Amino acid sequence: MQRIAVQTSRLLPALRNLRVIRTFAGLRPSTPDGLPILGPVPNVEGLFIAAGHEGDGIALSPITGQIIAEWIAEGSPSMDVSSFKVERFSDHHPR
Repeated sequence: MQRIAVQTSRLLPALRNLRVIRTFAGLRPSTPDGLPILGPVPNVEGLFIAAGHEGDGIALSPITGQIIAEWIAEGSPSMDVSSFKVERFSDHHPR
């Protein structure tokens, strides 16, 4: 935090005397291709994953929840989400 404050005050001198009392950090889980992972985990019965949304997780949570709920309740989602399967990272998966 101190290094960030020093660098910032060089650009914005008015912030030089600003007193920081609290900071917050959050995770932004991502994937190598920048797309989320959605769907069942191969070889693990009943386990679904919905992760890797980077900074868009909150914005995409309604549609992600709908997709996963449909998959669990109906056996498949109402839209093509094959691009988001975890298998795309497998050495045996065609790209």
